Amino acid sequence: MIMKRMLKKLKNLSPAAVMMVLLTLGFLMRVPQLNGSFWLDEAAQVLESSRPFSHQLQIRDDFQPPLIHLLVFTLLQYSKSEVWLRLGAALVPGLITLWATIEIGRRYFSPRVGWLSGLLLATSSFHIFYSQELRPYSLPAMFAVLGWWAVLELTQRKSETSAAGLVTRQLGVFGVWSILGLYSSYLYPFALVGQLVFLFFQFRKDPQLLKRVLLTTTLVCLAFAPWIPSFIDQLQAGQQLRNEFTGWENVVSFDQFRSLSLTGGKFVFGVLDLAVQPIFILVLLEVAATGAYLMWALQNNPVIRKGLGLTICWLIIPVLGAWVISFVVPVLQPKRVLFALPAFYLAISLLVTQALQQKTKFVQAAALLLAGSILSINLFSSFSYYTQTKYQRENWREVQAYIEEKYDPNNSIVLFAFPDQFASWQWYNNGRFPTAATGVFVVSEDPLATDRQIIKQLTDYQFILVFDYLRDLTDPQHQIEADLERYGFQQVGVIPGNAPLGMIRVFARAGQIIGFSEYCPTCYENRN
Repeated sequence: MIMKRMLKKLKNLSPAAVMMVLLTLGFLMRVPQLNGSFWLDEAAQVLESSRPFSHQLQIRDDFQPPLIHLLVFTLLQYSKSEVWLRLGAALVPGLITLWATIEIGRRYFSPRVGWLSGLLLATSSFHIFYSQELRPYSLPAMFAVLGWWAVLELTQRKSETSAAGLVTRQLGVFGVWSILGLYSSYLYPFALVGQLVFLFFQFRKDPQLLKRVLLTTTLVCLAFAPWIPSFIDQLQAGQQLRNEFTGWENVVSFDQFRSLSLTGGKFVFGVLDLAVQPIFILVLLEVAATGAYLMWALQNNPVIRKGLGLTICWLIIPVLGAWVISFVVPVLQPKRVLFALPAFYLAISLLVTQALQQKTKFVQAAALLLAGSILSINLFSSFSYYTQTKYQRENWREVQAYIEEKYDPNNSIVLFAFPDQFASWQWYNNGRFPTAATGVFVVSEDPLATDRQIIKQLTDYQFILVFDYLRDLTDPQHQIEADLERYGFQQVGVIPGNAPLGMIRVFARAGQIIGFSEYCPTCYENRN
């Protein structure tokens, strides 16, 4: 009943007022954690974008198109703060996505569909999280929804398509968003394919218009063609990394069959840990059963059939397309198909609003149950994100500040089992605290290995701080501990990081173990 009253209240407001309420809600839901520490990939993004402009297209090791690099480069000319960079590259695109989703629902279906889809997207922890991520996930989602708006505007005005100026303008807008989308994500072609399939079925009886759509698509492809050699180079670099370091593929991608189910789970549960738990299974079964029942009850509803075509082209085709391609190149991850999330909420909103117009009380109750369940999950998931560190980003900023405060850089050093210091440490440390890296991906057992020689060079330090971060991949045998003990060091404590970051192991020379407590408080989170 709360959901029903909420929809009635929204209906009584003016469209501008409802839009302002939902955008304000979306903004406020995206403010917490906006100032959080950059995690590994975000810091790498900032470091790459901090290079001179002439280097911004030299991104062989980052499997992304260059648009995010150029955008962050521009933002860095004004400020380097986390809030500013995320605001310009993630949060603003996220709010534009919210606004455009509302407009599509309102114009293409009904005001209620727009309002409800906006409410669900505004509270979605999955969309909130990636509206704060300084990586190219919010950007392609924005371009995709704007592209769909251009597509739907064109199909809504079939009676006016004889006007050459209108067709040219709408297709031009669609082409611009498509080009920007292609330069923002390598998965955007799947969104573009869905849009083209939709246009084909809408205008299959109008050969002239189809020719113009084909021409627009050709121009879009030609606009992206100059980047194809760089794309191939990045693809080869990624394949080389997977061949040389087999464990890395498990970091950047998921099991092929798990990736598809995980995408659906993240669309429903957001940032929550999807480990098999009875409550999650029950909730998911309830949502799926309620949605299936409403689909069956409304199977003859023409509005539902209209929405089904849009859902197939916006949600099903892109996700399934990315999944099929992943059998060759593993690309499907939930965050990479964020552009399909608005279609998910539009489909739910359409089912709910159409069911509420039925005279059958049971159908109405099912509709309220579905909407209430999704909204409750969103709010619980978002609250969990705000309050539990395991759902938040790695706090490298605080860890670096703690180490710098508690350890003397003249007799202490940080050691990573990695080819170089992690980008997140590099960004916040900025050369202030001594750092070393083993220089190889997997630490060797060869006594003459480079990593052992590096550790030997560190024996003049009294304390060596070893990060556990990614060490299960880079040093699975924990060879660093054995090498440090060989040179007279002993583990004397740990600095517990937050859940995603993990522990930092503290090693000291034998002569420093007595009275060590003054150097290693039990937890950096209890700093004075």
